[in-house]
Amino acid sequence: MKHMITFFAILFMLLMIFATGAIEADNFLIGTLCAFLGFVSGITAIYLQEKDKSNNNQLYYTQKE
Repeated sequence: MKHMITFFAILFMLLMIFATGAIEADNFLIGTLCAFLGFVSGITAIYLQEKDKSNNNQLYYTQKE
């Protein structure tokens, strides 16, 4: 799970950098596509991180009892 979080976080950063470069070069369609995909990968990274955190808490509480 942690590898997927890292993958989506790096993908988010790269796509946002590519989106900025594409918009600066007046390629608005590619820039919009990269920005949208970057937004989706960023939300996915945050979702997976929260899911992993809640799974770790559940494991901690079940092992403690």
